[in-house]
Amino acid sequence: MGQIRDTYWLESGQTALVLIDLQERLASAVHPELAASLMPANRMLLAGFRALELPVLATEQYPQGLGPTLPELGEGLQPVSKTCFSAWDSPEFRRILQDSGARQLVLAGIEAHVCVYLTALDLLERGYVVHVARDAVGSRHLNDYQAALENLQQAGAVLTTAEIALFSLVRQAGTPAFKAISALARQR
Repeated sequence: MGQIRDTYWLESGQTALVLIDLQERLASAVHPELAASLMPANRMLLAGFRALELPVLATEQYPQGLGPTLPELGEGLQPVSKTCFSAWDSPEFRRILQDSGARQLVLAGIEAHVCVYLTALDLLERGYVVHVARDAVGSRHLNDYQAALENLQQAGAVLTTAEIALFSLVRQAGTPAFKAISALARQR
């Protein structure tokens, strides 16, 4: 395959969603300009990956202090509890990721410049193709969010959106998968 296809195209048999630290205390602190799209985009990604029957991994950063995953997203998820900023540093996360067989990952969550950022860098370093859904990540401050995305793009991550990622996985109109993703896009 060519570099563009290998980097920018998402293949359903190789792709997983990684939801990073979508917890109550963190979500309530996200900058208002980013918060407007954060939850709708994450709900869309989660529902889309479930409709496509693709793996979904989730983490929680120190849930004793920051609370659990937001109830609207947490149903059916089994988040990995961690205290390390990069999810890669959690042996349990690494095991689940490796068991999924995914080599392409769509990342979403909080905070863009800490846990999403460090997880993405670790995954890129290990040869994963990383797509960061810019409408599905947030930070407390816009400048941290912007710097994180700029740095990640320079490091080789693909900046995307929830809709781009999902339609990239579907690839064709008229299929049951297309109908499911189209319905989610209209709801958003």
